[in-house]
Amino acid sequence: MGTTAVTNDTTSSDVAIKPENITYNVYVKLNAEGKVDVKETVYTASEKQIEKYNKPDSGFSLAKTQTIRVYKAGTVDGFVTLIGDNEEAVNIINRGLAKKTNQKIADFLTGFDETTQSFVNDQTDEVVDTRDMLQEPTQRRNLSPTEKAVRALKQIPGFDNDKIMQILAQLQSASA
Repeated sequence: MGTTAVTNDTTSSDVAIKPENITYNVYVKLNAEGKVDVKETVYTASEKQIEKYNKPDSGFSLAKTQTIRVYKAGTVDGFVTLIGDNEEAVNIINRGLAKKTNQKIADFLTGFDETTQSFVNDQTDEVVDTRDMLQEPTQRRNLSPTEKAVRALKQIPGFDNDKIMQILAQLQSASA
């Protein structure tokens, strides 16, 4: 396996391009013949995952550790400088726009108010323009306790939507 030396043309005080070093661990599982099972190869930088894979009963062995420098753009000019090619920069921007647009469309189409049992956005004959949606800051929405319970119940085999709704109705009537 070859290695590539990474040089850093920016300093940590440069806000246009923000480098960060991340250390990854690569874990493997061995098959019955004692050979690496490529399908069971994982990498992670997450402390929680590292702790999980380092447990003796995980079945995984640490194969290697590698620090990798990744970059974030602090400004639009920094982004263009980092990518180095305008066409590629536009491709990356468009992939990001497509992802954000799809997330906003999903929220718009499926947003549902459980108390009124209706969609947040009614159907319209007008074309919905996503420009305003794209200009909204992206925020991670916190799940309500009910949404967390539904998500947990869906992980249990045999809990379909009808059964989950029955359980939620029982909980709501018990708390009333």
